[in-house]
Amino acid sequence: MEMLNILTTTKEVVVTLSALTGVIIAYKGLEKWKQELVGKSNYNTAKSLLHATYQTRKAIHQLRHNWILKEEYDYVEELSEVEMFQSAFKKRLQILDDAVLNLDEYIVEGQALWGKDIETTFNSLKLLIDKLRLSIDIYIDLINKSTTNKESIEFLELKAIIFHVPMLDNAHDSFAHALYIAFKEIEDKIRIRLK
Repeated sequence: MEMLNILTTTKEVVVTLSALTGVIIAYKGLEKWKQELVGKSNYNTAKSLLHATYQTRKAIHQLRHNWILKEEYDYVEELSEVEMFQSAFKKRLQILDDAVLNLDEYIVEGQALWGKDIETTFNSLKLLIDKLRLSIDIYIDLINKSTTNKESIEFLELKAIIFHVPMLDNAHDSFAHALYIAFKEIEDKIRIRLK
């Protein structure tokens, strides 16, 4: 009889320990799975955000290209220089707008995962984009005026912001240098999250 009690008690202990072990293993498995999901989500968002950043950089480079190709403006026989410029830059700005809109979507996704800090990472870039847009608007106004001195300091400064001359390095193109620094800061912050 005593042996039966010992076997019954041992059986109950083994069953309880087995159930407890199963619960612990399941809990550890769920925690590991949760960590993998969070890690995968962080990685995918960081990768998408970095890609959108590169697309924005490409759109800015296209916008600042110093040659206006025939394909970029609405071809009409009697198109003035101002109209060509306006037409081409309208198309270039649309490409930039699309890239920035896409970037903003991934910034919001990043905020959901990492907090408001990720948005502030893009402040310098957003200010430079605003400066570029404003420079284009002012430049168009100036070239519309027949009295504009195209050798004035203001006019030349606007051209230096709007147009990038590929032969110049960043030291001679201060706007390109500012863009480089802004993109480098963004890239450094996002790449940390890819690891």
